[in-house]
Amino acid sequence: MKLKIGILLIMMGVAFGSCKKGWLDVNNNPNSPTATTSDLVFTNALNTTIGTLGANQLGGFWGGHWSQSTSFIGGQAQMTYVVTNTDFNFWTGYYNNLYDYEFVINNGKTDGRPNLAGFARVMKCMVYQNLIDLYGNIPYSDALKGTTVLQPKYDDAKTVYEDLIKQLDAAIAEIKAATAASDPADIVFAGNKQQWVRFANTLKMRILMRQSAMAGRDAYITAEINKIVAEGSGLLALGEDVTASPGYQSGVVGKINPFYATYGFDANNAPAGSNKFIRMSKLLVDNFKATNDTFRMKHVCSPRPDASNGGIVTQATAETFAASRYVGVPLGAQGTAYLEAVCSPIGPFQIEAYNQIKRQIIMTSSEAQFLMAEAKQRWPSVTLPLSAEDYYKNGVRESFRLTGTAVSNATTLLSSGINNADFAASTNKLNAIALQKWISLANINGLEAWSENRKSGFPVVPLSAQASTTSQPIRLPYPLVEESSNTPNVPKGINIFTSKIFWDN
Repeated sequence: MKLKIGILLIMMGVAFGSCKKGWLDVNNNPNSPTATTSDLVFTNALNTTIGTLGANQLGGFWGGHWSQSTSFIGGQAQMTYVVTNTDFNFWTGYYNNLYDYEFVINNGKTDGRPNLAGFARVMKCMVYQNLIDLYGNIPYSDALKGTTVLQPKYDDAKTVYEDLIKQLDAAIAEIKAATAASDPADIVFAGNKQQWVRFANTLKMRILMRQSAMAGRDAYITAEINKIVAEGSGLLALGEDVTASPGYQSGVVGKINPFYATYGFDANNAPAGSNKFIRMSKLLVDNFKATNDTFRMKHVCSPRPDASNGGIVTQATAETFAASRYVGVPLGAQGTAYLEAVCSPIGPFQIEAYNQIKRQIIMTSSEAQFLMAEAKQRWPSVTLPLSAEDYYKNGVRESFRLTGTAVSNATTLLSSGINNADFAASTNKLNAIALQKWISLANINGLEAWSENRKSGFPVVPLSAQASTTSQPIRLPYPLVEESSNTPNVPKGINIFTSKIFWDN
């Protein structure tokens, strides 16, 4: 939690070191600003959030969507489950991001940008939820206070979850009260207040439904769902996804879509470092084929790049390849059967050759529909207006729409009579919802997929072939940087295989 102070000291050192006339020179240096404004901080904070891919990559592996080809070494912690407090430190980046949102919340009204303060509060809640889903109890009530509190106490994760719902209610009120009709600092919705309110409601539903399998939470969750319905704005509408772009530019280093740059190709169309490393999992490909969902498979996954396509696949050509060309990799697999040339990369709906400026996806309408499907299936009395089956079908159709697959193929799948595809034919409706939601998150939000899988246990994600244990990790350890700087408060005795996050039953 001392990181912000360290960063400020480093920045001061850089500024002083770059001043040729010495640190006593009172002339202003336009390249070393001493103050900023809410709009600039908010845009940068959003861009940081959407470009932070590490937790989603780990979730892609442990949530069952991704694996890796055997052409490359590395990734041992994620394949063996031997994880130390120096692996996977998402903590520092998330808290740095939170400081920026806190700045906007505290200064938005003073800067004449109260709308941004409301938007920042929504994003702050999203980042805090990510932290809890990874680590459990976290600094919250004492956090983000700078030098005032250098060693913040930890708050109970369930208590924080409940406060996030209150914070989202406050954000909605702030957004509604703001008068700005548009705002170029908002690289998500360009200042559209109604869309931000629907986003906030959808995030509330995500937080509530993460707790849906817990004993003793039914009354609380259903009451809060009914409040969402009564508010009147609803969740993300059909066809309405939360996406962002700060102004991506083709062919400009550092200014192309970060997902594409990390897992696809660089600005010069050369394969990125993870392009041949990341491969789709056998579990995902097998589930597509088991439900005869091969049209969507061909947009989510790419064919093995060992023949004429050479790895170059577009949305237009996606469905021209035979289903046999799609090969998933078991996590931790070894040997020549899973070399990068003979198994499936990330599909063209996210990694489409030469499409460097696709908007980065934050949250989808499909997820919103599946959240409501589960809520209505568990609690038919909640005031959501449609049936669980209606929401489920909408979720599947929205996934097809987002991935660029013809919705007519979704209609075929939904009336196929196949278990966990056709809702009416599914023997366990909650499993059907969980599976289709899990599929809809592939290549979009690995952390959310892993968290949902920990909650529901469906589909069953196989152990890594290189696992050193008999079970998968269910959380991360607190990172060394936090243990070193906040020693008195960091929870002790955490075991990544047995110390469950509070909602994990």
